[in-house]
Amino acid sequence: MQRTLPTGLKAGACSGLLLVALFFVDYGPATSLASLARWFMLNDNAWSKLIGALLVLALATLSGALFGAATRGRILSRSQSLMMGLLAGVLWWVILVLLLAMLVRHIQFSLFAMLYWIIVSLFFGLVLGSLFARFEQRAVLPVNADESRLRKQ
Repeated sequence: MQRTLPTGLKAGACSGLLLVALFFVDYGPATSLASLARWFMLNDNAWSKLIGALLVLALATLSGALFGAATRGRILSRSQSLMMGLLAGVLWWVILVLLLAMLVRHIQFSLFAMLYWIIVSLFFGLVLGSLFARFEQRAVLPVNADESRLRKQ
């Protein structure tokens, strides 16, 4: 658990940065970031895009920490990590979009918006799982293991 929590934090933060970059260039100049800030009722000023970016980064880092805690110190294969990442992406979508935006704030979504957010959430989960597996692999392997393996060949 002591090793997986910081690994999850790093994977979540990197996934969050990737999502912020995706939101910034994808749907206009950070429109998705402003809509995310609207879900938290923080969009009434000119800083709503920055607030949305910070919210994405904070929520992704928290999700990464929970992902690391959910592994409970087990070594996961890459496929197990990706499947857990997909599950984390589905949970991200259920908690943020369904519960927070639709049920609490009563924001109506079109079919396009629902599909957009589920694809973004699944992408987040895949990136989270992939980065977690990569960081976990680096944490388990010794620093010079790759060099010694290459020398034997």
